[in-house]
Amino acid sequence: MFMRKRLAVLLLALSAAFGQILPQRAAADAEGALRDFMGSSYYAALVQQALAALPPAEFRRCPTLVSNTSRVTILQPVAFRPNGFPASGLWRESFPVSGCGNDTIVNLFFLAEAGQRISVLIGMPGSTVASLILQTAAKKFTTIALQRVARRCRSFTVINTQFEGFGEPAPTARPWRESWTLSGCGHRYTVPIEFAPNKAGTLVTLPGGITSDR
Repeated sequence: MFMRKRLAVLLLALSAAFGQILPQRAAADAEGALRDFMGSSYYAALVQQALAALPPAEFRRCPTLVSNTSRVTILQPVAFRPNGFPASGLWRESFPVSGCGNDTIVNLFFLAEAGQRISVLIGMPGSTVASLILQTAAKKFTTIALQRVARRCRSFTVINTQFEGFGEPAPTARPWRESWTLSGCGHRYTVPIEFAPNKAGTLVTLPGGITSDR
């Protein structure tokens, strides 16, 4: 895990330079090679494209936008080609953003695939520690629950997630709690969520206590 200054990437529209030759590094210096790749205009364009796909309720651009650093977490070891382009691996870059009315953390996942291709996956905003699969499941369950509360509203956007803490250790793994904030039809809702890992996977439950700004 390492930190990077990313404000310029968030504010400047940069064009892609596919196949850009990057400094070669030894395999043991994978983190340094990743730093070099993330400093390329190709990578900057990937970030820009992902940010452009985010709904305004989740990520807003404004003159007072602040995002001075980002946190990079390597989720699967990253290997590199001789020209410095990632050949395999998975990492997440998290951008704390503030100043535009929705302070949160934008989470982008980068998957290196064959053919010098990088797939960008957009995670839920905020400090959630759930995997992408669990995030998808939790979004489905929270949407169903909110449709019962706000019967005239059918669509909701997750605008923030907050990791609340771990529960008591279990035989398989430690459960944890989060609070997700969603917007829909002009209102905001906060939904408590519990994640409980077990032998079959992870159980996602909503204990109740949904609050709104109504």
